[in-house]
Amino acid sequence: MMFSIVIPTFNRPEKIRSCLNSIAKIKYPVSQFEVIVIDDGSSVPVSQVIAKDQFPFALKVLRQENQGPGLARNFGASEAQGQWLAFTDDDCEPTPNWLTALQVTLEQNPEALVGGLTLNRYHENICAVTNELLLATVCEWLSQFAPELNFFTSNNLACDRARFAALGGFHVNLVLAAGEDRELCMRWSATGGPLIRQNEAVVHHGHFQNLLQFTEMHFRYGRGARMIRDNSPAPRVLGSRLDLYKQMLLAPIRQRHWTQAMLCVPLLAWSQCMSLLGFAYQHYATKSSNNRLSS
Repeated sequence: MMFSIVIPTFNRPEKIRSCLNSIAKIKYPVSQFEVIVIDDGSSVPVSQVIAKDQFPFALKVLRQENQGPGLARNFGASEAQGQWLAFTDDDCEPTPNWLTALQVTLEQNPEALVGGLTLNRYHENICAVTNELLLATVCEWLSQFAPELNFFTSNNLACDRARFAALGGFHVNLVLAAGEDRELCMRWSATGGPLIRQNEAVVHHGHFQNLLQFTEMHFRYGRGARMIRDNSPAPRVLGSRLDLYKQMLLAPIRQRHWTQAMLCVPLLAWSQCMSLLGFAYQHYATKSSNNRLSS
């Protein structure tokens, strides 16, 4: 078997069903991949809402107590049988060519961590549009100023199963659903594995958000960034952060209609304020915890 597709899910039965339906349309021999869904403690077990025999591929539905997507992915990977792991999320829909494109890159670069292209499905949701612009800008800036810190998101990621296991998978201390993919990419690169982007491996991401959800997510990203600094030996970002913020605020003006740009620019600024606040919160939370342990 070539691929094990690993998908964590939590309390989103319609999303995981749509994701599995899209995987059923993948143009790849069904005998050469399996799908492992990890129910991360959903209030209604996924096994009660998903019928395994309705899909043409081999499907495993595993369940754990709610521990976050990073640990759920590790659990799924530990049960995988495929030569390669392909990670996506329950709110994503892979395109028919997804596995074929990943296979081409993995065969040519067996030590690589491969990241595909993730496209926003909700073009009218300003929070989703802003998140897409933010991620693209940060990755482009890192590739110029600190390529060793570039990263791929865990909703479109593939690698050799044995190498993933040897590296220890996603970091067990990052349970906030914010930053475990960045930390894995840093550790993968630090141990000599290349990070290779494959833009032909496309998934469509359907992450509709309101302002409160957008705010909470970027606050968690800030907390995750602080935890990564505490847990990772990777060097800090080089280059000018002012240039990053400049490119970030210019991105919507250059790439979107002015009506969307007027909303994206303040949202981008707000996201960075929330990330900074989350970073500071985690810094003082960690410091207080360490002081209690040492007293």
